[in-house]
Amino acid sequence: MTDFQEALQLALAEDKNFEAVGLVEIASSEPTFAFQTIQDVPYGLRIGMERFLQRIANDTESSDQLAEVNNAIFYDIDQRQLVCNLVQTKTRRYILVIVIPHQKSYKQSSKRIVKKLQQMLD
Repeated sequence: MTDFQEALQLALAEDKNFEAVGLVEIASSEPTFAFQTIQDVPYGLRIGMERFLQRIANDTESSDQLAEVNNAIFYDIDQRQLVCNLVQTKTRRYILVIVIPHQKSYKQSSKRIVKKLQQMLD
């Protein structure tokens, strides 16, 4: 199990409101990404999450913009929230993507997860 996968499993265990979490290392020659989902998440969400993470990994302009705001929220057709958070360590930058069902809270737990990831990945 990689550090990415371990970190993401911890993130899913942290908050039962999360349907999926993904982590992308950005600004590297070969962007790396990984994601974890809850057991019964729809197949379409898994595929969508993988494509979203691939797109983020290859779009450095968007990651630079995210660095300015530190957090961005998107909504899918089912009103799920896709929350993107910048995670910075001493030497690397990552984007954490959390999928949250409609009308569920996430801010406090996502902040805790970002801090844990910074410690684990540093």
